[in-house]
Amino acid sequence: MHFHHFIGIDVSKYTLDWAIYTPSGLVGQFQSDNTPNAVAKIVKQLMALPQFAITTSICCLEHTATADRGYL
Repeated sequence: MHFHHFIGIDVSKYTLDWAIYTPSGLVGQFQSDNTPNAVAKIVKQLMALPQFAITTSICCLEHTATADRGYL
């Protein structure tokens, strides 16, 4: 399968940091609250990107461990 958009999301307790790439390079960076409403707003922005389609996109999430949550 050929992917046109690569979406990386760094997940923390209160925020999400988004990076959107195409084979040509970085096309967007966003930060949002870690809430359903904020995610919906970012998804709307993604859908407005040129040639964006869910079927040709791949998404990867990384959880940021923090000491205050007992992970470190």
